[in-house]
Amino acid sequence: MKKLQKVSILILISMLVMSLFFACGPNGEDDPNNPSTDTVAKPTITPNGGEITTEDTVTLATTTTDAKIFYTTDGADPTNTSTEYTAPFKLAEGEAVVVKAIAYKGEDKSKVAEATFKVTAPQVANDIAVVCTSADDPIVAGSVLNVKITSDNVASVDVYQIEEGKDPASLGTVDVPFDGTLEVVGKMLGTYKLRAYKAGENVTSSTLYGESEPFEVKLAKPTTTNVAEVRVDEKISLATTVTIDGVEIHYSLDGSDPTTKYEGEFEHGKAIGDTFTVKAKTVVGGDSSDPFEMAFTVVDADVLLSEDFQDKEDLSAYTIVNNELIQDTAGEWKIKALGNGSKYASCNVSSGNFKNDSRLELGEFDLSTYTGANISFDFGAMYTYYVQTGTGGEHVEEGGMDLKLVVKDGEGEWTMLWHEADTLPENVDNAKATVDLSAYVGAGHTAVKVAFWVIGLDGAWTTVDNIKLIGIK
Repeated sequence: MKKLQKVSILILISMLVMSLFFACGPNGEDDPNNPSTDTVAKPTITPNGGEITTEDTVTLATTTTDAKIFYTTDGADPTNTSTEYTAPFKLAEGEAVVVKAIAYKGEDKSKVAEATFKVTAPQVANDIAVVCTSADDPIVAGSVLNVKITSDNVASVDVYQIEEGKDPASLGTVDVPFDGTLEVVGKMLGTYKLRAYKAGENVTSSTLYGESEPFEVKLAKPTTTNVAEVRVDEKISLATTVTIDGVEIHYSLDGSDPTTKYEGEFEHGKAIGDTFTVKAKTVVGGDSSDPFEMAFTVVDADVLLSEDFQDKEDLSAYTIVNNELIQDTAGEWKIKALGNGSKYASCNVSSGNFKNDSRLELGEFDLSTYTGANISFDFGAMYTYYVQTGTGGEHVEEGGMDLKLVVKDGEGEWTMLWHEADTLPENVDNAKATVDLSAYVGAGHTAVKVAFWVIGLDGAWTTVDNIKLIGIK
């Protein structure tokens, strides 16, 4: 009898254990209202944890036909109200991202599957390469950068300019591979990187594909138009391409640290044969460029060979051939064309030959001792129009004035060097021109005459002003 009682007790204990087992919820927790069963297979998670990137996908599956899978990515236990699995999904970046999944078929459910991932941004095989187009090194403020972006698996990226402690500045979206120019944002100074992110996403949460090496941005050095051999009467000019508010140029003439503020071109104050060094830097607030430095040697001045005839009371040094001079109300001399009774003025040009000697000659100049020469001048004209009655009674309008610069060399040949019509297609006043006379400098051209040849109608006039004939040492 006692043996039967012991057997009965053991059977009761076994039945109690089995009932408790089947009454347990997920992970062994009690869930008497919806217990898990072996009729629904536990989902599989592929890959089953480990290191992946934000571009990799996670796949869930169950062998139970018609079962639905629900999952979480924050470590919470899933239920049939969690996100339903419909397709492989990506995970956000994180050191320990826990994916849990459960399968349901009707009221029956599986046990919970779990996997832990370390999720990082993908690394593109070829990062951004940045090369500066500026002649200065390092890159100067306002530069355009040469940028090359290459990748085997990315079609386009958003490019951002990154400065530590500041918000990223967008440089736009580019297709990959990219080999072109990008303009930096703002007039920046400091150390920067360029970063390529997944296109079309918010930069604060986007996938980082790669970044350039850091590059430094400074102010551009000043420049000068002066050459190493500076004339004794020549002024020194400095300039900067920097357009930031408050920009200044500081300079020195003895090679010391530049402290004198540049206020415009200045005299160097040195004698012929002296040498001196100009050092200059661009300054904005507490920032300054690398120094510009240039050594100069002082040479003799270029020689002003001819003064503006309109500024002279005595015009005896000038020859007026078949023309006359008139003065306007401002006292400026003008050349008036003299007609010869025909509809055209007396000076004509045919096949490059000059006829009827109608000109203003500046004089004869010896250029044999110079290395170069040029002449600069302002010019203008008043064109007149008149009506001529032809044999048939018709009216024909005529008018015009032409101005040419000619040179007569030591052999007595006149050659045209400049023609108003070649300079401007329409009649203008107060235009400017500079003509190089280098071809007439040196041996064989010891007697050079410069003249302005006037072609026009009777009564028309032209002005030639601010004439400067310079012999270059």
